[in-house]
Amino acid sequence: MIDELIGHHWHHLPGDDVCELLETHPERGLGELAVRHRQTSIGYSWLTSRKGPGALRRLLAAVALMAALQALCTYAPPLNTAFGSAPLTPALWGLVLAAGLTVLIIVEIEKWAAAASARRRDGGGAR
Repeated sequence: MIDELIGHHWHHLPGDDVCELLETHPERGLGELAVRHRQTSIGYSWLTSRKGPGALRRLLAAVALMAALQALCTYAPPLNTAFGSAPLTPALWGLVLAAGLTVLIIVEIEKWAAAASARRRDGGGAR
């Protein structure tokens, strides 16, 4: 069943098709008997049983740590000497932000165009 989903790029399929492939109902979900059967044949979902900070919190903590270390390397004089770096001027920060924004806009336009092309190819409307 899962091989069939992967083979069909299930994330691009309409919801009804995904429900059919997963053998579930789009509004009611799985019945209690089906849940028990899947738990015994596949096992419990390890994604929902994880304790501790969620993935988003861990990601944000890692990003904050990396930003702090980067700022330390960029603005701490001893580290400037060690790494041969120098603090960015406001003009350079503007250039960095403009370049990043340009890349973001180009990537988003590319994603929009790819999604529009896929919708036209599949003959469907908005999904």
